[in-house]
Amino acid sequence: MDASENDIFDVCVVGGGLVGATAAIALHDAGFRVALIDRADPSAMRAQARDGRASAVFARWGVWSAIAPNAQPIEDICVTDGDGFGRLDFAAAAFADDAPPLGHIVENAAIRAALIDAVAARPGIVSRYRVGLDASAPRVEERHAAIALSDGAELRARLVVACDGRESAVRRAMNGKRRVKAYG
Repeated sequence: MDASENDIFDVCVVGGGLVGATAAIALHDAGFRVALIDRADPSAMRAQARDGRASAVFARWGVWSAIAPNAQPIEDICVTDGDGFGRLDFAAAAFADDAPPLGHIVENAAIRAALIDAVAARPGIVSRYRVGLDASAPRVEERHAAIALSDGAELRARLVVACDGRESAVRRAMNGKRRVKAYG
């Protein structure tokens, strides 16, 4: 089946969580035509545990202002070796009196809500939630990949980006390898 150039996205991001939504926003803002698909309901993505993320990344794409009111600054950190023998302390004030925080602790719900809103505010991102991939792998055609969705629709993109988690259905479908390395 031939697809016209207008029917083909530059990038299809599979997975609309923290990484996928951030990737879709960054790619859109760099001028690419982006499709974002995720099998989850966006309202379910808003209820998650705590996590910290880099504010500079979100500031670059205009999302930090929505996250910042929910962020708790990290002023100091104590790192140990786990056995209790080694210890290293970091304090933002040790670098300069007006040093920014070392980072922030933010609930995932606040980050996800800001990202979902930022995706929705960019009409150039075609987002499809509550739909996943069908059982088949993306089909590689001459100039694009064809991605069959669970609702029977099909998207075409020049590049498919797998942001659907460590148990990535895209990676498995494409027989991609995964390398796992334990910390420590």
